[in-house]
Amino acid sequence: MAVDEQVKLAFAAVSDLTKQLITLGTGVLTLEVAFTKAFVEKAVTVHWQGLAAWVLLLSSVVAGIWVMMALAGTQAKEPELKSELLYARNIRIPSTFQVLLFVLGMVMSIWFGLVA
Repeated sequence: MAVDEQVKLAFAAVSDLTKQLITLGTGVLTLEVAFTKAFVEKAVTVHWQGLAAWVLLLSSVVAGIWVMMALAGTQAKEPELKSELLYARNIRIPSTFQVLLFVLGMVMSIWFGLVA
């Protein structure tokens, strides 16, 4: 059951990237919620961009938790880890969702900040 060092590093890299996106998403979401009163008072008409950013970033965090659960399940289930397992649908799909939702959330956050 000796796992190749490169496979260990690949699983760790996916896990670390997922954790970073979860951290960034929750951080930006927290800052926006904390300072939203200042933005919304100035520009009530652009309020929807902020709400959309919150929903997208929160969805990204949920997708990141889904990725972490898929990684844990794959590592627990498979008797021998192989790098191909990182490209399995149970990991690839939520990971893709996480990245796309994070990018869209950041775009909406920037748009909200620029217009407000």
